[in-house]
Amino acid sequence: MWFYACAIVYDPAALKGKVPGFAEQFVKWNPMSVYIHAIRNTTFDGRGPTALTFFAATAYAISSVLLGLVVFRKLDRRLAEEI
Repeated sequence: MWFYACAIVYDPAALKGKVPGFAEQFVKWNPMSVYIHAIRNTTFDGRGPTALTFFAATAYAISSVLLGLVVFRKLDRRLAEEI
């Protein structure tokens, strides 16, 4: 399901007006869409990602690492038992 929510095989602009509004917003705010958009620009359009796309991808990457560290620090005592 996430594969289709990331707009990998289709252009996200093709969704406008054809799906419910919540589905458009889900694809738009999906964290992976930033990376997929950058890859689509590079491969299909022959241009690099914009500065906004680059900074959004960097912000998502940093926030996911920080969130992972917080979760790991909270659960590190039980991690060996859970695995």
